[in-house]
Amino acid sequence: MTAEDLSAVERREAEKAINVLFVGMEITIAKGSFKRKEETIRFDHAALAKDAIDMLVARDVEHPFDCVIIDMRGEDAANPLNVVAIAALRAARRCVVLSKQDDAEIYGSLMGVHDVLCEPIKPKAIIATVLASRSDVRIESENMVSLDEKRTLEPEADQEAGASAQGRPDVPVEPEVPAVEVATAKSAQPTETKSMVTKGFEASISKIAEADQGLWRRFVPVANFAYKKLAVVILTALFLTFLTYGAMIVFFMGSSSWSLPFELSRGHALVDKTERDLSSMRLRANQVRQDLKSASVELSAAQRDKRDGQLQLDLMRRTIDEEILLQNYQQLEITKNIARLKRVIADFNKLNGQGTFAKNLEGAYAKRLITRKALNSSTLAVLETLHRIATVENEIAQRQLELNKVNRRLEFLLSLRQEIDKPEITVITSAGSDMAHLARDVILAKTQIFNAGKQEGSAKLRVAQLENSLGVITANLTSLEKTPAARALDAPVMVLFVPYTNTDQVLEGEKLVGCRFTLIVCSAVGTIGGPISGETTAVHPLFGKPLRGKFMEANFYDPRSVTQEIVHAKRAPMFF
Repeated sequence: MTAEDLSAVERREAEKAINVLFVGMEITIAKGSFKRKEETIRFDHAALAKDAIDMLVARDVEHPFDCVIIDMRGEDAANPLNVVAIAALRAARRCVVLSKQDDAEIYGSLMGVHDVLCEPIKPKAIIATVLASRSDVRIESENMVSLDEKRTLEPEADQEAGASAQGRPDVPVEPEVPAVEVATAKSAQPTETKSMVTKGFEASISKIAEADQGLWRRFVPVANFAYKKLAVVILTALFLTFLTYGAMIVFFMGSSSWSLPFELSRGHALVDKTERDLSSMRLRANQVRQDLKSASVELSAAQRDKRDGQLQLDLMRRTIDEEILLQNYQQLEITKNIARLKRVIADFNKLNGQGTFAKNLEGAYAKRLITRKALNSSTLAVLETLHRIATVENEIAQRQLELNKVNRRLEFLLSLRQEIDKPEITVITSAGSDMAHLARDVILAKTQIFNAGKQEGSAKLRVAQLENSLGVITANLTSLEKTPAARALDAPVMVLFVPYTNTDQVLEGEKLVGCRFTLIVCSAVGTIGGPISGETTAVHPLFGKPLRGKFMEANFYDPRSVTQEIVHAKRAPMFF
């Protein structure tokens, strides 16, 4: 087989194949639905409409696509202009749009769109559309060629018929040839017909080009004039802009009398910070007042405990004093009783001697001075006397024991009395159980006084500290409430931001000057008020860099003056 035969076979295969272009991200899944062997289908895919347009422009009319299927169901692809741009290209013979149900009417009304498939879209519908596109393109091409040949052949037939009728009057004019016969004639002479169609198309293109050139000749002078004038206006505006910018740079580099007006109100950072500080200080003041009240209660309780302990100690002192007097009296009485009893025994012993009474009775009885009865009764009387003397001695011993107890009590009471007057109890002598409660009560009273004294001192110190803190907080709160930032919580307050480099020129009481155009057409707008404590920051009005400075209160004649970009102190910057 020769090369000519191979090229003819390839042309036939190319003519038989259906060229399809899919446009969209999801449409590529439809390629697997084509399994027919009698039709050869060639697929191309473009994910975006821009890529599809580039492919169509590259193919142009020499290798067009029989069918272009555009998927417009996605949110990012739903732009009807993409469909218009694709359908307007000659390389897209048949344009089919896959759309949502709500957008079907929009895409169906677009010029160049042959069919619209709405959701739900079945693969069979896409297959039928692709296969039908080949036959539709062939019929359309044949009809277009037949119509062009008819339009070309009809004038020539009329001319020949007219010429024959004029040259030969006896020869009748042939009737008009039907359209079917013209199509048959076209099949017999394809080369000549195609040439005539091409010539007619070129003539139409040349007429359009001439009309376009005429329109362009009238439009170019107007466009040139407008371009020149617009260029002059733009250059003038740029020159004035650069001139103004340069003047502003020179002013800000050399002047130190400008400041930035601000309106302090709720929402401004300084006002919000002041509000937080006020709330914090008021909360702290309330807490200090509560703590001060608690400390005062503790101080009163400590003072009351100390007073009660002191009263109890005084009572114990008086009780011990009375008890000492009573014990001294008992000591004296017991001593007297013991001495009296001892005298009785001494007198008896002095009279009785070494058993003198018994011996005398026995001697008298031996001498028969007394009778036996008298001896017995006298002896009994002597025995009774001795018994009474023994009882007296026993009583003396008991009195001596009582005296010892009294002496110990006195020693205990005197020791306890001395310890009461000391700051702290160190030594207490022992005593009987009947006196132990006195020592216990004294120790408890002294301990209560000591503890109450410590609590009183601590409470007094805490009260003094809290009173001092409350005084400082109240003073700071009063001072902060008088600041412009605090007053801005109730109503807007006009202030000036003054950079540190300008503080020597922007002084309290000086005149404020505002300008319509920043530097020119100026007039007095107010006066400068007092400074506001604390550092703040702002942005330079021209250079945009951060600035450090402070706020000063501004007294504007008209509140609208705060909207100006900058204001000047003392005088206008350009003297007018």
